[in-house]
Amino acid sequence: NDTWILSGGRWQELNPATSPSERGSPALGYDPARQRIILHGGFDATNHDLDDTWEWDGENWTCLVNCN
Repeated sequence: NDTWILSGGRWQELNPATSPSERGSPALGYDPARQRIILHGGFDATNHDLDDTWEWDGENWTCLVNCN
């Protein structure tokens, strides 16, 4: 449930106001036109399939689909 960026060859932990829940094996992609990282799905700690989609704008995560 952490958000990290690589800046100047060093990792830095960020503390955004909102973020996706902890998960394993999500799919990640980059939208170069909008300069956004997209995160989809994965599995929670009980191996439940997650079907949500989040967007990272460089400062905060925003849930786009299936957020509870």
